Amino acid sequence: MNILKILKKRRNITLKTRKDGLVYEIPLDTQSHDCRNGHYFSIAAILKNEGPGLEEWIEFHRLVGCEHFILYDNNSTDDTVEILQKYIKSNIVTLIPWPRFCPTHSLQMLTYSHALNLMAGRTRWLCFIDLDEFLFPIETDDLRTALVEFENEPAVGVYWSLFGTSGHKIKPQGLVTENYTWRMPYPMGGNTAPDQERLRKKMDFASNFKSIVQPARVISTLSAHAFRTDRFPVLAVDGNWNEIRPHEERSVSVEKFQLNHYFSRSQEEWNIRLERGGVEGIEKSKKKQRMLDAIEANPIKDTEILKYLPKLKKIIENT
Repeated sequence: MNILKILKKRRNITLKTRKDGLVYEIPLDTQSHDCRNGHYFSIAAILKNEGPGLEEWIEFHRLVGCEHFILYDNNSTDDTVEILQKYIKSNIVTLIPWPRFCPTHSLQMLTYSHALNLMAGRTRWLCFIDLDEFLFPIETDDLRTALVEFENEPAVGVYWSLFGTSGHKIKPQGLVTENYTWRMPYPMGGNTAPDQERLRKKMDFASNFKSIVQPARVISTLSAHAFRTDRFPVLAVDGNWNEIRPHEERSVSVEKFQLNHYFSRSQEEWNIRLERGGVEGIEKSKKKQRMLDAIEANPIKDTEILKYLPKLKKIIENT
């Protein structure tokens, strides 16, 4: 019997595919793991050629409470591996070579499935974000403290704060977290004026989120943003304890957690990104440009992350 059929029968899950034909929902078997003797908060991510900003991303998340990183290297050709050596030797980072090896499955979902199985029993909470995303707590300086009150939940959803170019034509000197301080306004939920409602539906990406999960309570992967847990169809709760469900309207909440997504960085870096992503097709590039246009349309100043900047700069200077 095909392994996919075996998994479907064992877990009673319909393996879902997307328009590209790749499998995204991958069943897991993590429920028997005990994480009392492991880390409390860890981060998993897949990366490729992220050398220039890698140290800032790691040191920032260490500053806000991340104890371990499990990173999957998708054939980097820059100095990514060299930069990570000191973190690997200090047991801060687990680095796994991760080329594309299964043409029937989403590479990202295979990554997340592996991370969940590897870290179940080794961490209480596992966060899935990208290298252009910076997660931090609002009411405290430590994510571990902020997550304690959510221990009865299998997943916490943290909404995007979407930052554009902040007026930078070329790549500026300094840290990403200090250079980009203008973001898209948070979308309105509930009853809104007709013109605002049309805008909200057009920009549904603005209410997207990333997940912090307890691996032992995850049943399967669903997407880069959400997982099937033992509370499904609830995908997660946000910082205000609002349930996030599939295909339901969301009112963005950032009272407890904030996730700065530096969507474009400078115009120079954005142009390079679009050129590099040309294999995805013209329509995909047009969609990304429309998203950036929406982010840039009426930006507002957001300096919340700058409270960490003095300590972060000192740490980086001394490494």
